[in-house]
Amino acid sequence: MSVEDQTAQASRRRPGSNRRPWLSVRVLAWLNPSAHSSWRTGPWLAAGELLLILCWALWVGREYLNLDPNVWAFGDDFPLTLEPYYIWRWLPQCGSCVFWNGLANGGVPAFVESHGAILHPFVVVSTLVWGVINGAKLTMVASLFMAGAAQWWLARVMRLGPVPRLWVGGMAVVGGHLAGRMELGLVAVVLSLASGAMILAPGIDLGLRGRRRSAVFLGAALAFTFLSGQGYIQIGILLAILPAFLVFVIDGRLRPRPVWREFALAGLLSFLLAAVFLVPFLHFSPHFSKHGEALATGGQPLEYVPLNLVIRDPEFYQDESLGKIILPSVNINYIGWVPVLLALVPLRLAGRDARRLLAFFMIAISLVFFFGSGTPTRLLASEFPEIMSRLRYPTLTSGLAVPLVLGMAAWGLDLLLKVDWPSLKVRLRSGPSRGVPATWLVLAVPLLWALDSAYDFGRMWLLQDYPPPQAQAVAEALHTDSAEWVLPPVSHYWIPAILEAGGKVTQVYRPWYWEGRPVPLPRIEAENGPVDPATPGYLGTVGWISLIDHPENEYASVDTGDRQIPCRATALGGNIDVVCLTTEPGTLVVQENQWTGWRAWRDGERIPLEHGPWLEVEAPLGDHEYEFRYRPWDVVLGIVLTVVGIVLAVWLWVTSPRSQPEVEGSASNPAPRPGI
Repeated sequence: MSVEDQTAQASRRRPGSNRRPWLSVRVLAWLNPSAHSSWRTGPWLAAGELLLILCWALWVGREYLNLDPNVWAFGDDFPLTLEPYYIWRWLPQCGSCVFWNGLANGGVPAFVESHGAILHPFVVVSTLVWGVINGAKLTMVASLFMAGAAQWWLARVMRLGPVPRLWVGGMAVVGGHLAGRMELGLVAVVLSLASGAMILAPGIDLGLRGRRRSAVFLGAALAFTFLSGQGYIQIGILLAILPAFLVFVIDGRLRPRPVWREFALAGLLSFLLAAVFLVPFLHFSPHFSKHGEALATGGQPLEYVPLNLVIRDPEFYQDESLGKIILPSVNINYIGWVPVLLALVPLRLAGRDARRLLAFFMIAISLVFFFGSGTPTRLLASEFPEIMSRLRYPTLTSGLAVPLVLGMAAWGLDLLLKVDWPSLKVRLRSGPSRGVPATWLVLAVPLLWALDSAYDFGRMWLLQDYPPPQAQAVAEALHTDSAEWVLPPVSHYWIPAILEAGGKVTQVYRPWYWEGRPVPLPRIEAENGPVDPATPGYLGTVGWISLIDHPENEYASVDTGDRQIPCRATALGGNIDVVCLTTEPGTLVVQENQWTGWRAWRDGERIPLEHGPWLEVEAPLGDHEYEFRYRPWDVVLGIVLTVVGIVLAVWLWVTSPRSQPEVEGSASNPAPRPGI
């Protein structure tokens, strides 16, 4: 007799007293993994489960809900991540001027930025609404929820019960692969990992059931992953996760199955939706370079990488034991032994009709650990030293193994709950006794312990931090009347205050740089510590920061051959206006990197740009106004393709049937296997 039939029978026995038994039986039915009534799988229940995961994410990330802009997220690289986000402050003022990031080191095309995920919808919306610093903190909270929702979605696609769905969603929120990245304040990496986890559910659903709407979801999830910055996670997706989907595309005779068309469609959609970044980046890529490690030492021996899933000793990550580098943020992936052991259960209990799904997980996990260990990097270092040296921290990609292992763990938990265990009889206050499987008693404690253990470990990284106490005063002292470049003290922590004040910083560290381009010299330089007051240009001190003026380093000036005539300039991203009054002709030089897309006007008349690294135009004598505008074709093309992708995705969604014949069995319906 089903749980619902038992409920009706109890109601007939005790008229007028069935409210509490009805509720109790409904709770038992919801927990019963073998029940498949429509009320258990309806949209309202899905929304309720997601709401629980959201509340959990808000609690775990509660430190980031403090919207005081003087309260930062913990980690030295948190302010480093923020620098590109400041372009979005200009969007309400000048629109297309955001195409150029003129904030650091001579400026770069804004939409080629590979560090910080400036084009991810979470970043754009949160920055426009709450500002750069608060937006980044809220992006972190949103990433925690997205990671949990992605894990819950994967369990739902696998048709697992509510307990595995909620437990695994909660585990994803507190996983060390997210919290550990905040040891260095790597918000963009957390966003990348959460976005990457979102591709698993639609990809598996597409492989198992061939639904067109899953292809649309997969294309969108891949696009968000491409837009989520950093590069390491994207490389891991391309080299480890996507190849594993071939188990759904190729049959036993190595021939393509019909579902390959849907995967190809998802790939096309992902390119179109992410074209706003991909097109400018591909155009600029020959000039892209980044700092590297000559010996490719950033990985960890393959046999040790999986151990990071179960090691929660903070001191372990502060030494070089087990072949790792001393950089905790690239190694921490702690989720504990409980998920790892549960992930082994499908190897024994999964049915034959779930073999493709099992193969996907095993291949994907193996490839992630393989590339995360840096083994391919070391093997190819001698043949391609320049390329391989740029992949300094391949272990970052090993965080992609966590949602895969958790997916297997949820599957294993669901299988254990379906084993025919002895039941413990529970008598309700007004109704018949109910049987509670012994599995609940056996598994409840380790499941709760796993959540608590991961939460407790991750809390040491999800903390608040603060800018230097004199950051605002230093930013005001570095303010100039024109758009001159300034040199902040040697630390990422000073830069946000300077950018908030409208400054432009030079000679600062960025994870990547424009190969072959000089960096402009600063008009005002700030140095840590005392400076001899007799130093030329000495301006004084702000606290322990000394200031030095270099009047020869003008942002805009006319070079007459004999002397430099300074000009007054205002710069807002890709909108630069210069006013010059000269008594002799020369060349106006603006210390901003020249690139295809820049146009120049003098007194409203279009004029050609000179060849050179900086913006240069002919400057006749007299009083003249110059306008420089960056309006690149690659960004326009990328936006057009992205709009086409959005229209195509909507059309495919609307015209796709809601249900299609199932291609393969699911994890929740394995072939009968003997009990344990």
